Amino acid sequence: MEAYKLLHDGSIALARVEANGMRIDMRHLENTARRATFRAKFLTELLEKDPIYGKWRARFGRSASLTKRQQFAYVLFDILKYECRARTAPTAAYPLGQPKTDKKSLAHIDSEFVQDYFRLMKYLRIKSTFLEGIKREVVNGFLHPIQNLNIARTYRGSSDHPNGQNFPVRDPEMGKMIRQCIIPRNKNYVGVEFDFKGIEVAVAACYCKDPNLISYVSDPSKDMHRDMAAQCYMLPPDKVSKYLRYCAKNQFVFPQFYGDFYPHCARALWESLDREPEVKGYLASKGIRKLGKCDPQIDPVKGTFEYHIKEVEADFWGRRFEKYAQWKKRQWEQYQEEGGFNFFTGFAETGIFSRNDVTNHRIQGSAFHILLWTLIQTDKWLRQRRMRSKIINQIHDSMMMDVHRSEYQEVLAKVIRIATIEVREHWPWIIVPLTIEVEKYKTNWHNKRPVKLEAVA
Repeated sequence: MEAYKLLHDGSIALARVEANGMRIDMRHLENTARRATFRAKFLTELLEKDPIYGKWRARFGRSASLTKRQQFAYVLFDILKYECRARTAPTAAYPLGQPKTDKKSLAHIDSEFVQDYFRLMKYLRIKSTFLEGIKREVVNGFLHPIQNLNIARTYRGSSDHPNGQNFPVRDPEMGKMIRQCIIPRNKNYVGVEFDFKGIEVAVAACYCKDPNLISYVSDPSKDMHRDMAAQCYMLPPDKVSKYLRYCAKNQFVFPQFYGDFYPHCARALWESLDREPEVKGYLASKGIRKLGKCDPQIDPVKGTFEYHIKEVEADFWGRRFEKYAQWKKRQWEQYQEEGGFNFFTGFAETGIFSRNDVTNHRIQGSAFHILLWTLIQTDKWLRQRRMRSKIINQIHDSMMMDVHRSEYQEVLAKVIRIATIEVREHWPWIIVPLTIEVEKYKTNWHNKRPVKLEAVA
């Protein structure tokens, strides 16, 4: 019943979020669409003049198209004979799997044609998926993405028409072009985003109760990502740059937590050093000069970076987070016996799942439920107080609001209390502190800036 009530109350609160909507700067949207169209046209003409496209057209004739990824893969791997390093899972039609043609899978190919191709794909995606998708759904200057609680198997939320959870952020140019279109509803409001920092890691600590993970989550003086960067790159902790910390976080820690393993991590970490070649020189001084094959079917060779990351992985699960590894093993064994698994928030899943699903689903789902409960309570409080501030969107672990300037301090203080204190009183299974980061914007979402929370009463 507790789980049902969360979805029931959440559906009602999210219906209000839909109705509130996000204001769109239509003039900026139109100008950005024109810029994206111009750049896509320029890159298309540039690529079509390249000798590589001549070979492309000679092979496929009138059906040749830059937007057809299978043709792109054929040109790269069958005509130009580049090495294919990543494939999709094998199927009956493709026993070896199909070649992957995303930017990450082709990072080893040093070709202007390939680089320009991905720039073209980016502008086409900006224009068709995002800008046109937003423009199509705008009503009287406001965007009202549909908020769903009945689709994701993990009991997370989802969004469509358009997907309000999928506005780009990792690509700086894409993020800027799209997020500049979202502005406060009028001059009396400021936009505010409340983001649960590291919420899934915190929830994982609550499930597995690994003392080291709990310590990392609870002690602000400790930095897991810095420590792992130091270990992966064999550096003293005080020599770890912000960029290397980012690499360790996204190319080792999170992949490991979600079930990836050392060959993929090693390649990503090594290729990231193209931006910091001096670190490769430092690793060479430690005897590591080559990446290694990074083939899951071949044992790594001692002295390669791959071999080193394999040892880091063994230490990660065998010493640093041994209790977490044991918990994952127990959960898999229990699932094999029972055919399902339960969430701390009252939900259950049954059916066929992978080993990673059994642990990841409940962590991701429970993390979202913390945000959903926070959103429900915030919405209830705003209505009880008859406040003018409005919740306008949710993105898995963050909540966006248009906050009336006269209510700014009161709203921030209350939301932070709900998200860090009241939710732990509601769910005693949350045994670690929860951290909220707050950013605000006066002009547009892209220009958001951090808020110093110590200044919030």
